[in-house]
Amino acid sequence: DSGSAARFFNSFPHEGPLFHYPKANKADRAGSKHATVKPVALMQHLVRMHCPPGGTVLDPFGGSGTTGQACLNEGMNCILMEMEQEYADDIRHRFGFPAAAPSLPDDIDLLIGGPAAASASI
Repeated sequence: DSGSAARFFNSFPHEGPLFHYPKANKADRAGSKHATVKPVALMQHLVRMHCPPGGTVLDPFGGSGTTGQACLNEGMNCILMEMEQEYADDIRHRFGFPAAAPSLPDDIDLLIGGPAAASASI
């Protein structure tokens, strides 16, 4: 046994252009303390590759909202979901929405799996 672990993996030639996007900067962060903020330019590239023009992107892990910002910049629709209140507030701040979430009607609370969901029967 000699050599690196790379000897156990296949190597395939690269096809197509390579892209490099630097680490998320202050503007990408938009004040968020989220640990894994992605650069908006990277997310724009990804949504252009995987969503038709004018399409809708679903981001079930909204985080700091960079996917939503990328969709807005590209003229696409986006649905962001975020479980953590701090990051949901960061997303609201990014898009200029009020920081405090309005209380949700019971039927919406049920749809997002809130306290009413535990007593609901399907």
